[in-house]
Amino acid sequence: MRTVLAEAPDFSAVPCADELQHLRDAGELAWQDLSSLARGDFLRTLPGVHPCEGFFSAILMRNAR
Repeated sequence: MRTVLAEAPDFSAVPCADELQHLRDAGELAWQDLSSLARGDFLRTLPGVHPCEGFFSAILMRNAR
């Protein structure tokens, strides 16, 4: 993902930890160990650790011009 972002200077990754906390506070996310979901700026789940399949997600923001 870092390589993709380096080649797309109009975009940057938004840290997912804040959004995960917001979702948990709003009652939309039941998982309590948010640090296990975040890997750097990105979200990832792992089979056997989380009750779901492996998954990767990034929140991208278009930088101001």
